[in-house]
Amino acid sequence: MIVTTEIPDDIAQAIGSGTGREALSKQFNFSEMEARYYLRLFSEHRTPIKHPIAVVLADIHCPYQTKDVLSLTIEYCKTLNPKTVVVNGDLVDFYKVSYWRNDPQRMRFPDEIVECRKMVERISKAFPNARKILLEGNHEMRLMNYLWSNAPELYGLDSLTIPELLHLNRWGWEYIVNRDKLNQIKPSFKIGNIHILHGHEVRVGSGAVNLARLYYQKTLVNVLVAHHHQTQEYLVKKLDHSNEGGWVMGCLCPLSAEYMAVTNWNHGFTVLYYDDDGDVAVRHRKIINGKIL
Repeated sequence: MIVTTEIPDDIAQAIGSGTGREALSKQFNFSEMEARYYLRLFSEHRTPIKHPIAVVLADIHCPYQTKDVLSLTIEYCKTLNPKTVVVNGDLVDFYKVSYWRNDPQRMRFPDEIVECRKMVERISKAFPNARKILLEGNHEMRLMNYLWSNAPELYGLDSLTIPELLHLNRWGWEYIVNRDKLNQIKPSFKIGNIHILHGHEVRVGSGAVNLARLYYQKTLVNVLVAHHHQTQEYLVKKLDHSNEGGWVMGCLCPLSAEYMAVTNWNHGFTVLYYDDDGDVAVRHRKIINGKIL
């Protein structure tokens, strides 16, 4: 993996006007370490390299998203003007069609669909010129499981598919099911040389600690996954001096659940910078105490 070098125009303008490290970190809401990096880059007179950008959001779990965190993420990502926006699974929660025991006072399934349509519309309007992709997550898969178990005669109706229920086609989204691709011996969805999976496609044991390492060992390719609601990274330098790795990204939903009150989850999203050679820089963004780090 080659990490690309870039100074965003607004940061370069601020540095050029004399903004120092501490003020720069406060103005753009990043760490002083990153501010030092940009200042050093600027002082060495390196020409910023422009690369296409993809932003990857995951585990929104609409309508149970953490609203302020999602709003912060969308507003930040809009400033990047991404070429591609990927929702890496679990845009929906589909609580009422889960086979797990559920709270009868939770939102009705038809009302949840309405809220999820609003979420699709919101993201679509925030990124009108970007390619928009929803990858199947295990929560999108809940609908298929419910129909198979409770109404198999209705499975296959266009009106009961994820694209139709969420109005994805209306807003120009692509819906990609990596399970189908892999079962047909086809490559999973990629941006550059990194495969993007939700995570439910690969069986990993419960209680795993280094998830990024485990996903790399299971796939042996550069792979970015969500599903586990926590940010991790694992890099490998191979004998031929090439680099590969596994990345696990944070979530945009609450950091606990009724089935798991104590978690090690964190809010976050991921930004990918990529070039024509397929090289990708993976930049995790964690959100802690209302700040993007």
